Amino acid sequence: MEIKLLAKSSSKDVTYSVTFTKSKQTLTIHCDCPAGRFSKLCKHKIELAMGDSNMLHDIGQGTDMDKANKLAFQTDLFKELFKIKKIQNQIAEQQNNLRKQKKTVEKLMKNGANIT
Repeated sequence: MEIKLLAKSSSKDVTYSVTFTKSKQTLTIHCDCPAGRFSKLCKHKIELAMGDSNMLHDIGQGTDMDKANKLAFQTDLFKELFKIKKIQNQIAEQQNNLRKQKKTVEKLMKNGANIT
């Protein structure tokens, strides 16, 4: 069984093909984006396997994406993808905290910091 989905590129007006292939008791996922061509993990594979329809180039492929997502959910891959998403969220939160802290220091440097 093979499911092909078209994924958006965030940096260009390019469409990538993400293929979910089930054979016997295994699932493989391939993407033809620059990273995917080298068998690297890319956001297209992560987001589509996790069921993010915002990554779809053609929203009409929602049913196929649901099928692909259900396949991924039946594997140990889904648990590992979930860990990646959790870490990405933690990083985003820490980056936000860092931006806030930099603003605080910037304000103190501009307006003056109390000498203790």
